[in-house]
Amino acid sequence: EEFDRRILLLGDSVTFGFGVTVEQSFAHCLERRSNGRVDVLNGGVGGYSTVDEAAWLAARGAGLDPDLIVLAYSLNDAETRPIQPLQSHFAVVAWWQHSHLLRLAAQAWVAAQEKRFGDGSYYRALYRNPRSWEITAEALRRIAAVARGMGVPVLLVQIPVLVDGAWREERYVY
Repeated sequence: EEFDRRILLLGDSVTFGFGVTVEQSFAHCLERRSNGRVDVLNGGVGGYSTVDEAAWLAARGAGLDPDLIVLAYSLNDAETRPIQPLQSHFAVVAWWQHSHLLRLAAQAWVAAQEKRFGDGSYYRALYRNPRSWEITAEALRRIAAVARGMGVPVLLVQIPVLVDGAWREERYVY
């Protein structure tokens, strides 16, 4: 099959299509609406953060020869610690993580950071914590640099947070 263009989607579980059929996925719908003229490659992986997406693009993206990269950005993409099962499985276990007591202390510290930076809101804490935001901003810069090196534009699409199928009332623009 001959396509006019190739789009590479980067993102997390929303881009991957978690919870929907293949036919309902973002990638499939985009390809279908192009009337067969655009080849849409789905690089979405459940649990990926912007850091993961930058690493994946640098390692695999150039070989796919896209004409456009679409970065589907969800608010939780600013996560900087491996909390999803896939990342946790491959993460190096620190010495202190072998202690149940120290893991509980770490959970309490994370909750305190969420309270300190986000007034109890997980999403706000991701963006108000200077360390986590700088790591995410650096990953966005890496994506831009890799794409620039490939000669490919990047379109950033922010995926809204839906709770029980409704728009969330909180605003995360600062």
